[in-house]
This record gives sequence, C-alpha cells and structure tokens, in this order.
Amino acid sequence: LEGKYEEFKVIKLDKEKNNVVLSRKAVLEEVNFEERTKLLSSLGEGQEVEGVVKNLTDYGAFIDLGGVDGLLHITDISWSRINHPSEALNIGEKIKVQVINFDRDEGKVSLGIKQLSDDPWQGIENKFPLNTSVMAKVTNLTDYGFFAEIDSGVEGLVHVSEIDWTNKNIHPSKVVELGEALEVMILEVDEEKRRISLGVKQLTENPWQVFTHKHNVGDKIKGNIKSITDFGVFIGLEGDIDGLVHLSDVSWEDEEESIRKLEKNEEIEAIVLSVDAERERISLGIKQLIEDSFNKFTLSNKKGTRVKGNVSEITDQKIFLTLTEDVKGYIPKKDFMNSSYTEDPELGDEIEVVIATINNKDREIILSLRALEKAEERDALRDNAEKNKEIEESSKSNLGDMIKAEIVEKEDE
Repeated sequence: LEGKYEEFKVIKLDKEKNNVVLSRKAVLEEVNFEERTKLLSSLGEGQEVEGVVKNLTDYGAFIDLGGVDGLLHITDISWSRINHPSEALNIGEKIKVQVINFDRDEGKVSLGIKQLSDDPWQGIENKFPLNTSVMAKVTNLTDYGFFAEIDSGVEGLVHVSEIDWTNKNIHPSKVVELGEALEVMILEVDEEKRRISLGVKQLTENPWQVFTHKHNVGDKIKGNIKSITDFGVFIGLEGDIDGLVHLSDVSWEDEEESIRKLEKNEEIEAIVLSVDAERERISLGIKQLIEDSFNKFTLSNKKGTRVKGNVSEITDQKIFLTLTEDVKGYIPKKDFMNSSYTEDPELGDEIEVVIATINNKDREIILSLRALEKAEERDALRDNAEKNKEIEESSKSNLGDMIKAEIVEKEDE
C-alpha cells in the first residue's frame, strides 16, 4: 500500500497530543457492506464459489470471497497429504472452493477444495485387491515407517516391521527417500477408516519359508553362534535368519555347564527340531546329536528292576552309584541305614539295588537297598511255602497209596 492514495476514516482524535488514528478497514467495510450482506444471504453449504487467497498459516488458508473471509483448512485442500498450504496455494491466487460449513449468525465460513473432486477412497477395496503389487511414491518418513501414495489422494503406510524380513528396527531413512518411486504390496485395506497397510519385504523371498522348503525336522545344520543368552543360544542360518537352541536342548545332563563352554562366533552343529515360518521361529537342538543314555537306560530298566552299581560319590543325604558310563542313580542315606548293611559304604564298592523311582523330568534314578532286601525276603518266603506244599502233597500221596493197598489186600482175602 506504500505510496498509494487511500481514503481513511478518523476513529480517534487527540488534539492535545496531536495524535490521529485512522482506519482504512472502516472505509472498506462501509463500501463492501452491501456486497457482504448480499453474499452472506446467498451463501449455502455445498455451494461452489470463487475467492482469492488472502493469507496462509500452518493450519490452512484464508480466502477472500468478496467482503467475507472463509477458512480453508489444510486437510480440505487436497485428498493427498500436504505438510503446508504453501505447497498447493499462493497468496493472491484466484481459486474455486466449496462451502462445506456456514454459520450465518457468526459469519464464519469453512471452505474446501478437495470436495470439488471425487473421493478417491470410494471403492478403494475393489481398485486395490489384497496381495497385489503397485507402484508408489514415498510422501513421508516417520520413526515407525513411511507413507507412500499409491494413487492420487490415496496413501498407505509401510510399517517398519514390513520393510525387511530380518531387521525389524531398521529406520525408513536408511531404505527410502522422500519422492522415491518403489514397488509395494497391498496387505490390508480399510475403506471406512481410510487406512491401507503396505509392505515391501513381501516382494522378496521369505527366508523362513525358504528354510522350510530346504530343511526337514531332524536335519543336521551348521551355523555360527550369534549370541548367548540366559535361555539359550542363537545360531545364524542362511538367509540372515536365526535359530534358537533353548537351554533345555543344549545338553542331556548339565545345561548351564554345557552352555558356558560355548563361545560367540563358534561354528556348531545342531538338529532342526521345528520350523514355524508364520511366526518366524526355528527351534534347534544340540543334545539331540547324541543318544540320550538316560532314556536308553530307563527304557530297558523299569521301576523294580535289580541293578548293580559302584559307589562314585557320598554326601550327607545320598550315596551315588554309577550304573553305566553315563548314568548315575542314588540311594537315600535313610534307606541305606534301614538296610542290613552294617558297614559304611566306600568309594568303588559294588552294591546291588532295586530301582525305586524314575524321575524323567529331573532325570533322577532313585535306588533302594531296603526294597531289594524286602523282595529277597518275599522270594524266600515264597520258596519255603512252595517246598512245604510239595512235602505235604507227597505225604498225602504216600498215605493214600498205603490205604489203597490195604483195602485191595483185604478184598483179595
């Protein structure tokens, strides 16, 4: 306005201070009053009008409709995502807008541009079927993924978990750039919520499915130890995926001692126990590479079986016997004290016992001397009873023969 001749209205005059306050707005309001009154009376929701971009803000733009200013919110400028109104509008630009809300009493008008075109989300489910691939343009990067425009005004989210099969925490900025065109796959479409889930990793082979096709349960595989945790060992496999050897599958005997002997980056062999490609989990086992001597022993030596073992360790509560090279059992001290043994056991002594209990969960074999002695007592009583029965039957037979012979003799006489 500098240098222009304008008409003003005096709104304040202070002669003592030689201060005069003028208003150009007051003159314009008087001039435009009739136009404004006429415009307000003719405005209605859904009406298409022309206006001039008067001002831009972070949240939208003010449009001069001819004496009346209307607000064009940033979300109503375009069906596509824009970060600032200046990306689509310029001050002084003449544009067409639609009245989407009008408060006659307050004189407030809400405007929209995108409402002048069809909603691209209508029928979106039919336009973009699931599991099909489309070209998209990266429009925004966030910590949790990136947005990509698959059609004019239609954006979808590629979540960080859908970028790479193995790296779940990769930042989108390390994979894509703003404005980059790339191929994506349609994973989910929700027209009502106006949401589309996209994926990038689905356009490449799923390494877990590849592993499933190449390996069966029971196969032997090799890999380097990537990490050792309290609950197991992770082994790196082909396709940059990991398999877990749970602590319980490290050794048949002392798991914690066995896991301490392993080192990071060490190459080890394991057996495939299970593969769940959907949950991206592979279970491996190390102990399964060797035969379970405990299980083998207990299969052929059930509860109540007599076995022999050599004393290998003596504690306050237990006497341990070596039953085979890899299998041990123990006699509770109380059981030993209640037996017929009069002398304390010594290392190396061979003792015959009975298997009293087999605890498969804790891999324990509890032995008993007292049970063996009771079994021997029962066997002795049974043998004695059988002998007495034989003698009794023999006596009865001899007596019967004698009586029969005497009767025959008398009949002959």
